[in-house]
Amino acid sequence: MQVDPYAPPLSSIDRAPLAPTDGAGIVRAGKVLVVPLHAGAGLPDHCVKCGEPAAGYRLVRKETWHPPWVYALLMFNLLFYAIGAMVTRKRMELHVPLCEQHRKRRFHWLLGSGLVMGASVLTCAGGALLSDSDLGVVFMLVSLVLLVGGLIALVSNQRPLRAARIDETEGRFTGAAPAFLDRLPSA
Repeated sequence: MQVDPYAPPLSSIDRAPLAPTDGAGIVRAGKVLVVPLHAGAGLPDHCVKCGEPAAGYRLVRKETWHPPWVYALLMFNLLFYAIGAMVTRKRMELHVPLCEQHRKRRFHWLLGSGLVMGASVLTCAGGALLSDSDLGVVFMLVSLVLLVGGLIALVSNQRPLRAARIDETEGRFTGAAPAFLDRLPSA
């Protein structure tokens, strides 16, 4: 493979500079994808959402996980939760293969959620300009609804796979399509 010296560097968001591998060591446990820590970049070259060929594309994700009991710290204080989550979290870098259709779908969701949040800022500004009337209150409420909707859309489509557990030896992820999981051996 010849390298173009004038090409821009590959972004970690666009494409991981790794050749697809056969997925050695990666197995499925029912609907859960089990990835050894050393094989995070070695997922098979098939889209995790539909099982179609991914043509070498990899979305680089740094997945984190902490034990569920840490959420109980929210009862005391948000700061306690944040400290507990930072202390107990486990991390794993995962190179997620996506086909062109799911790349475009993800891009359109992220773009749409960004536009909705931008519209939220504009309606908030309109509400501030009309603050003396009842219409200003309506604009502020619409702004709040748009902001919450945009954030929900952004967060819900940010990760193709969700970390169910990460420990010292492996990561377990949910959200992979059955067509992708069927290509893997059972645990």
